[in-house]
Amino acid sequence: MQPQDQQIANGKNDDANQATLRAPTGGSAAAAAEENLYEERADLPDMSSYPLQRTLEGHTDAVPTVRFCKDGSRLASASADATVRVWDVDTGASLLTLADHPRGVSDAAWNWDDNVLATACDDGVVRLWDVRTGQCIRSLLGHTHHVTSVSFAASGDMLASGSFDETVRLWDIASGRPIAVIPAHSDPVTNVEFSIDLTRPVLLSASTDGIW
Repeated sequence: MQPQDQQIANGKNDDANQATLRAPTGGSAAAAAEENLYEERADLPDMSSYPLQRTLEGHTDAVPTVRFCKDGSRLASASADATVRVWDVDTGASLLTLADHPRGVSDAAWNWDDNVLATACDDGVVRLWDVRTGQCIRSLLGHTHHVTSVSFAASGDMLASGSFDETVRLWDIASGRPIAVIPAHSDPVTNVEFSIDLTRPVLLSASTDGIW
């Protein structure tokens, strides 16, 4: 993908109930791969090089998370309005609304073939949705507080979830059963993320206790 074709999805906007798409007008960061990225770089584009492409409107409360699907054609946005919306990136059209959450949604994650979305809900439940039908196909029960983050393993057979209950849970996708409960932190877990390396899978977790 050329730099001019890349896009940035931003869940934060002047209006917290919107998601925005920005695309760079030029410049490349490819050469920065082997250099110190923490130093100021005059050749790297600043945000003025990313003009607003589109504003996606429809949520009625804050949008904490946006996620591109693997092929970049669709975008999922999770909202405190208790919905997840799926958008067409090229047109900005709303393709699907997953509305059967009783409370706000903090995160969403696409599976390996972009047919399933996992959602992290404030009711403590992780839900799996078939985006082709809009139906909830499985509810993963076990967390005792808000679920803040979800991430599929690159292999596609496992899901990780993090919660305010200070645990990370691993789930078997096929059965929906818990594989492990990891008492990973002494404070709420704010993020979980699997590596994309199939040969050496690694799971990261972040927490307000400051420990990864």
